[in-house]
Amino acid sequence: MLALPKLAANIDVLEQLEEIAFPGQITAIARYPDEVDILKRAGATTVFDIYSEAGTGFAEYVKETIRSRA
Repeated sequence: MLALPKLAANIDVLEQLEEIAFPGQITAIARYPDEVDILKRAGATTVFDIYSEAGTGFAEYVKETIRSRA
């Protein structure tokens, strides 16, 4: 899992992993929607859009909290 704070750093790591023919799957974290495709093209197997998923997770948390109080 790549979770470096800069897109360029994640791409550098993906390039290095490609150079050594790393056989595993690589997940990278994107901070902005436009980074998703960039990271996939650079070799990430999957990309997790952290802010999109954070919003979904928060909504789920609120829903469960309200449900448990009812």
